Amino acid sequence: MIQVYKTPFNAHFLLEKAIVPAMSYTRPKGKPGYFRTKDFIYDEHYDTYICPNDETLLYKRTMPTGHRLYISDGSI
Repeated sequence: MIQVYKTPFNAHFLLEKAIVPAMSYTRPKGKPGYFRTKDFIYDEHYDTYICPNDETLLYKRTMPTGHRLYISDGSI
């Protein structure tokens, strides 16, 4: 599908006519200036992450959801 036709106006028009639009999923692009999770490198030996700016993120704690929280120095 051509993405230029994937607009709220067109979707509303089709739904008013009882036509179900077939629109592909668009992956979120993220915020400019922020790194994506896949850009970080995990160092298993030291249990740290290395960000694309060559800064180290140290393990802080485990969240109630079970996810591990890593933080940077904070002076950046």
